[in-house]
Amino acid sequence: MRTIAKSLLVGLLVSALAQTPLAAAPANPMAPLGVIVLASKAELGTTPAAGGATIYDGDSIATDGSGVLRARFGQAQAYLLPQSAAVMHTLAGGFSANLTAGTIVVSSAQGTTFNVLADGAAIHPKTADPAVAQVTMVSPTELTLTSRKGVVEVAAADGQTRDIAEGTSYRMVVQPDDPGAPQGTNGAGRNNNKVIFLIVAGAAAATVVALLIAFESPSKPAN
Repeated sequence: MRTIAKSLLVGLLVSALAQTPLAAAPANPMAPLGVIVLASKAELGTTPAAGGATIYDGDSIATDGSGVLRARFGQAQAYLLPQSAAVMHTLAGGFSANLTAGTIVVSSAQGTTFNVLADGAAIHPKTADPAVAQVTMVSPTELTLTSRKGVVEVAAADGQTRDIAEGTSYRMVVQPDDPGAPQGTNGAGRNNNKVIFLIVAGAAAATVVALLIAFESPSKPAN
């Protein structure tokens, strides 16, 4: 009887294992996300940033009052202007940047993408075509958004979406429905807030033009 019971138990265990799906191997948390192409008066995490340094998922990048940093994520790129900071994350076909201060210029090649998170909004290319966008965090309740190339889509925290056509700029302002309601940061506590978009005249900012030239100039190839 013991032999029969043991055989039955083994059979049940084998059957259970055969029917249990194997868990997928976790993605390598230390897989490189991108590489710094150039840096001046900038930081990667808590150390000075330098060209050739590797960026990993969750790394922060920042510049001081006169610093700049350019990074490449496959065929997509990001450029931090002075006094700016962002936290970088993995995104299929590109990268995601949580902008926490200042200005970031982002670009994508055909078939690649970017996603910038700021003041509760998500900014990304509308299509798979190449795109270049500039996002400036004016305050925790205001952004300036510019598309220099391609159509950029903005998904605001209140559920609105807005397309930014090539060569145009908008101010995105978060306004609380209740003036006494507390304001969050980067989208926190804004369920009852509304977002308004105001078009800005003279959209093609010189900063964006200069950076676009830097991105595409054959004399300054990306590493």
